[in-house]
Amino acid sequence: MEYKKHSALEESLQSSTSYTIVDSYKHCQATVVLAFVRLLKEQANRLRKNPRGKISVFTTLARTAGKSVAGGMPRKSGKIKNVSPSSVINWYNYYCNNGCFQVIKKGKWRRRNILREEEDIANLDLLMDDPMLNDESLALSKTALIRLNSTWYFYHSLTGDKDKAFLFARKVMETYGNPSSVPSFYLGSYLGAVNNYCNACYYGKKYPAFLEGLERLKSFPSKQGQFPMRVFERAARFELLYLIKMGEFERGLEVLPEVLQGLKKHAKQMARESRIVMYINIGHIYFAAGHHDEAIDWLNRLIDESQDEFRIDLQILARILILMSYYESGQDRLLESVLRSTYRFMYNRQKLHQFEAVVLKYLKKLHYSIDRQHQIELFTALKEELLEVMKNSAEAGIMEYFDFISWLTSKIEGRGFGEVVREQAR
Repeated sequence: MEYKKHSALEESLQSSTSYTIVDSYKHCQATVVLAFVRLLKEQANRLRKNPRGKISVFTTLARTAGKSVAGGMPRKSGKIKNVSPSSVINWYNYYCNNGCFQVIKKGKWRRRNILREEEDIANLDLLMDDPMLNDESLALSKTALIRLNSTWYFYHSLTGDKDKAFLFARKVMETYGNPSSVPSFYLGSYLGAVNNYCNACYYGKKYPAFLEGLERLKSFPSKQGQFPMRVFERAARFELLYLIKMGEFERGLEVLPEVLQGLKKHAKQMARESRIVMYINIGHIYFAAGHHDEAIDWLNRLIDESQDEFRIDLQILARILILMSYYESGQDRLLESVLRSTYRFMYNRQKLHQFEAVVLKYLKKLHYSIDRQHQIELFTALKEELLEVMKNSAEAGIMEYFDFISWLTSKIEGRGFGEVVREQAR
């Protein structure tokens, strides 16, 4: 596995008086770590007080790192004393893995968890230039090696390099060894590693590897504490996503009873976002399999649980799928009523994205169309407009949850939705 090499930065670090190495764990730079932890706490507090505020996280952190490397960071007595190696390892992990990337996600969240602005990527690259993140031989412990490669997995995920994200996710998971022999104190991080591996496989379209990861999830070795809930949430989500992606909607109907039983058992323990993602996937399976009443029921549950701006992208998708369910099932009166309420919802938000505007416009036209040929013309025009809209990456994110193009193709060609999706998945 190749890491980035930056010899000039390495030389500047080696000549810097502030570059402090803890001998037992050379994978740490204590001065920089402590400075980053202080800044991360400040940024986290600011984000909690003003979650919609735009905070220049990267710029602040990168500038501070530069000062520290150059020897300009103020320190008590010039050296860090009485710091245990394990504590510094934890601080370093907080900086390079949990801290930076969690603040990025909270402060820079978009419809897709991928950085698009050039300034964001440039500043993230500056953080990743740290020589401690570019030499695997400095990771002298198993924990350090796991955290090093986890950091690079998150980096490539955020910058959209799916192939490299997959390679580092696999490397992390393999570091743990045989699942049955994972020590109890590693179980939490091991579950996270398997989750990341499945995520990288799914979005990188490495489906045979994905199925291997899914089996690892289902056979997770611990049944204590919150592990059963966490394993259920991840395994059910990935299994439904995979069946949706493959167009195996009838198989999805067979899996749903077990999923619904697990949801009934664990729903109260699950985070709200995990629940509503589960709702959208269940609604998707029911819609695609032609069970429109059940689809409407689960999509309405999502809306009922998301009455604020939380995951507004899924709220919008749920409302559109409800409209499509009424259209598919021929419930014209209800379709007209829901169309009005959906327009009202969009108007009150005072922000109608191009994707939503196009879909609503054509659903309204389809509602009043009774001629089959005219309907095909409308579906064709909608497909062409959506393909144009999808050229904008910010608008294309919603396609990760529902394949509108395949649905439109099925309506134009008079074929089953699942058949078209399966054809696209080959």
